[in-house]
Amino acid sequence: LIKEVIETAPANRQRDLLQALARMKGPGWGDAQMTGEPDTPVGGDNQTAWASLKAQEGMVWVELDFPVDVVPEQVRVHETFNAGAIVKVEVRMSGGDYVTLWKGEARAAGTPRWFAPPLESLAERIRTVRLTLDTNKVNGWNEIDAVELVGDGRRQWASAARSSSCYARR
Repeated sequence: LIKEVIETAPANRQRDLLQALARMKGPGWGDAQMTGEPDTPVGGDNQTAWASLKAQEGMVWVELDFPVDVVPEQVRVHETFNAGAIVKVEVRMSGGDYVTLWKGEARAAGTPRWFAPPLESLAERIRTVRLTLDTNKVNGWNEIDAVELVGDGRRQWASAARSSSCYARR
């Protein structure tokens, strides 16, 4: 319903609607904007998505917790502005160590878009995913609206998020 309301609103009202929606979750461009289902149906610089403190900041990470431990099959990232900066997907094991399930070059692309790289197999259940972005790779802020973890026949959205850099903390 949110997507339909925003997409059918006149272009000059879409930004106002997105700003109001962002305030419901927390500070615009903050970590909390990556939690829950996608709520940024249009590409562009929108407060309903997370953004790093600076546009070109080098390597930064975002970490997302999910409600239920699963054996990861897929991680889907809803990128909404300047897509293509993700260079690594890791998961945190029960002992606290991180294991890399994908490392590579995401292609720059128009937004919004879903990025779901092929993951290495892992037999252990996890509930925390860490994405590393090279913010110098794609010019401008790289914004993430939502992250979905798929595994054990379950699809779930992040319930908590934190990052090494965040525009909301400026």
